Amino acid sequence: MVAAATVGHVLEWYDFAVYGYFAATIGEKFFSSSSEAVQLLASFAVFGVGFVARPLGAVVLGHVGDVHGRRRAFSIALILMGAATLAIGLLPTYQDIGFGAAVALVACRLLQGFSTGGEIGGSIAYLTENAPPHKRGFVGSFQQASLALGMMLGAIVSVVLSVLLTPEALSEWGWRVPFLLGVLMVVPGYFIRRQLADTEEFQAVKTKAATPGKRLPIVTALREHPMDLFRAFWLPASPAYYVLLSFLPTFLATQHFFGQAMALAITLALQAVFVLAMPFAGGWSDRVGRKPVMLTGYAMTGLLVYPVFLAFSTGVPALAFLAIVPMGLALSCMFGPLAALLTEIFPTEIRYSAISLPYNLHSAILGGFTPFVATLLIETTNSPMAPTILVIGIAAICFVVVLSVSTNSKRGQE
Repeated sequence: MVAAATVGHVLEWYDFAVYGYFAATIGEKFFSSSSEAVQLLASFAVFGVGFVARPLGAVVLGHVGDVHGRRRAFSIALILMGAATLAIGLLPTYQDIGFGAAVALVACRLLQGFSTGGEIGGSIAYLTENAPPHKRGFVGSFQQASLALGMMLGAIVSVVLSVLLTPEALSEWGWRVPFLLGVLMVVPGYFIRRQLADTEEFQAVKTKAATPGKRLPIVTALREHPMDLFRAFWLPASPAYYVLLSFLPTFLATQHFFGQAMALAITLALQAVFVLAMPFAGGWSDRVGRKPVMLTGYAMTGLLVYPVFLAFSTGVPALAFLAIVPMGLALSCMFGPLAALLTEIFPTEIRYSAISLPYNLHSAILGGFTPFVATLLIETTNSPMAPTILVIGIAAICFVVVLSVSTNSKRGQE
């Protein structure tokens, strides 16, 4: 069940991680500017463009998932993601076809964004609806852990390529290899999902989707749960996630704190702490409640991020590895209970759509352009500490939002 629900998420974040790790090379290959800073900004801007399509994917595939079943929406999302990932690995560069290369890259990122928009709500709904209520936090934590697992796989592939290939080979063709390897997840993932049955909970309410007012689940959500949608918009806290788990390796390398290989290794270690601690944070929330665990995570993240970046700025690997342990624990408390909390906010018949739309709007508005904004902040302030502003700000907002959340812990059986 866990593998089936998370395989698409692993592929999605593997791809996003690889893009982040090779952002500088992608900028060089697809954009004409002679300025490395401008190329990097352009590369991160295209990274963000993919998030623009996520709300559309959330609405379209969320509707499919609420009306026709989680499995069907899952399969569509995975196929689209795999096709876009393969295409990026095969695209001609600016040197080959000029401006058309950048246009093709944007098209691939839009397709990835659309598929991702339909993936998130479905994986959350499927995992948590299959979990016993007293284990919903623990089981749901694997959905968020799959994000980091995908990024870890991307980091591992990137580190291996950085070690095995010369800088020239990596720049010439090596950057394509991770995108092509990512397609290997699609075929087994698709057949795993084909074997899925929809959750008993969804089957029990399936007929409601055809009743008046339930034909468009997202309309029902907007009409009956506007404040819950507003709260769900803030909860993903993606600026913190992207600064610390996606933007970090590029940040460490471009600021010359560490070489590329060491920057990737530090990021991989942070992701490992995050993944390993996630089930414990989710299980803790089953015992003491979602809100206390998440509030602890937001507070710790806001307080720790600046000292952690100071440790990075020393260029001393031992200090960097020491700093990532509490940071990874803080992030796991933020994200471990998230899937269970979102499930308990919304009723079953609109859950896929109601989770997907605010989550993906959040990612499109606040998350996707985080690397771009972080890079711009560094350039304009001339301070490598500038990205911590984004993390502290989102942690403070989410702390206040979680205080106002009211959940029904019995949802998932309705």
